[in-house]
Amino acid sequence: MRLYFRAIPIIIAGLRRKKDLSLQEESKIRLRVMPWDCAKRIVSNTRFHAFLPIAKMDLTIRLGWLPLILQHKWKPALLSCHIRHLYPVHVFDELIIRSYIIQTSKKFIWIGHRFECKGQIVCTAITKLSAPSTSGIANIELLMPRAHFTHHITKHNVELLAQADSTIRNV
Repeated sequence: MRLYFRAIPIIIAGLRRKKDLSLQEESKIRLRVMPWDCAKRIVSNTRFHAFLPIAKMDLTIRLGWLPLILQHKWKPALLSCHIRHLYPVHVFDELIIRSYIIQTSKKFIWIGHRFECKGQIVCTAITKLSAPSTSGIANIELLMPRAHFTHHITKHNVELLAQADSTIRNV
């Protein structure tokens, strides 16, 4: 419930400004780690998963996709999420979440997330999303022209993408 209160200002700010990101740019939001985000004064691993919907919503609004999603009545769904925790984050630290598109296909979008604290990357994540609609899975190419997002693909992202795809295939 507390995450909704964090999401409301992000949604309002995103709707008030014009589309301001290109497909190759990254969304950046700042959050303060609160006591309810922590287990024994350190952010618990499950809270990083809870921060992801806020980051994805900000990216969706800033890319200008929200009107199209609402018009077609798509319901974006998370298919997989792979998170690598690197360093602990303590209570009242400022957390910066950077979200960017790694790759797209006809039915899926892979979004990368970097969690930064005090200038250091503390956690990275890759999410695979689709958009189910009333007529099946939506064609993601309606959101954007097919493009290559090679500037964000690093060795770490390639490893996480391989893990995500092998997990989906094994299910």
